[in-house]
Amino acid sequence: MRTRTITACVILLVLYLSPPAAGQVYVTEDVVANTVWYYDSEPYIIKADITVADGCTLTIEPGVRVRFAGSWWLQTGLNGSAIIANGELDIGGTTEDRTIDFIPHIGRGASRVGMGVRVVNSDASSFDFCVFYACEYGLYLDTSDVSVFGTRFSNCLIGLYCADSSPLISNCDFFSCDTAVGAWGRASTPSFISCNFTQNHLWNIYLQGYDPPLVTIDARLCYWQTQVASEIEDTIYHDVDNPSVYGHVDFSDWLIEGPVEQTSWG
Repeated sequence: MRTRTITACVILLVLYLSPPAAGQVYVTEDVVANTVWYYDSEPYIIKADITVADGCTLTIEPGVRVRFAGSWWLQTGLNGSAIIANGELDIGGTTEDRTIDFIPHIGRGASRVGMGVRVVNSDASSFDFCVFYACEYGLYLDTSDVSVFGTRFSNCLIGLYCADSSPLISNCDFFSCDTAVGAWGRASTPSFISCNFTQNHLWNIYLQGYDPPLVTIDARLCYWQTQVASEIEDTIYHDVDNPSVYGHVDFSDWLIEGPVEQTSWG
């Protein structure tokens, strides 16, 4: 009898420590403790504005689909919380790509909805190999100098928005958004390295709210779908267009072909 009791306790402990079973998870309440969203339990369907409480970290495993069932936000708190969304991508295509997708619940064919991920006052957050599709603001950074790597922003109203934030954006793809990148405030000096800007409808980069003195945004060595400087300039709104905007985008030394293969996003 004692042996059976011990065995039962071990089984219960294993069940307690194991990730949740496969299925789908409806998210309706704030994240109030360190939490992992597991690949085996995806998709995670957001049905309310979800805040990661101060001092907590939400970690999202590679391959997870985060679906927004309406105009909701997934966001950090005001102080000391973080969202870690680090997917995996095999550029050679020899293994399964496991990006983390932030998409409407009704499918990738849907028109954009008022949803997205907002990071507030959190330099600890990071986004690697993610996909933001059909969002109002794909990734909204507010006073957050995060890193974003290998991520695709597609069919968004604004793919990436920086408010007083200076993230490092590398090897990312901005495709078919109304505005690929918006930035506000002279504390916003994002850096772009080896990024694609293709088929965006209004602007590739749009600056506003930049007070003197002049600051420079480094967007060199990116691909703009054209080799004509004046055509690149026409897709950027900065001091050249409005002298009262004291922000300048340096796009010199552009690339002649896209550094990021769009087919890598499955």
